[in-house]
Amino acid sequence: MNRNLLIELLEDGERVSLYSPHFEGEEYSEFEKFLLTYKDDYPDDVRQLVYRLDIIKRDGAADRHFRYEGTRRDRVMALPSHMETTSLRL
Repeated sequence: MNRNLLIELLEDGERVSLYSPHFEGEEYSEFEKFLLTYKDDYPDDVRQLVYRLDIIKRDGAADRHFRYEGTRRDRVMALPSHMETTSLRL
């Protein structure tokens, strides 16, 4: 089954805008589904990720806000940074 994938604008920040994949016909974007899935079991982690996204929207997507998940060369990064401890990552 093929589904069309859309890119949905979630929020327009001062320095960064946030987007999420959204499959056509689905009620929620993938980011919204992530929040809904984990908000009850990991409320502190979800709160920390949303807080970090708010900072990134305001200040920009500097490397210091992320952790490297691959090599520095491939630029695969995740939230939160290494300075924060959470069970969840984006």
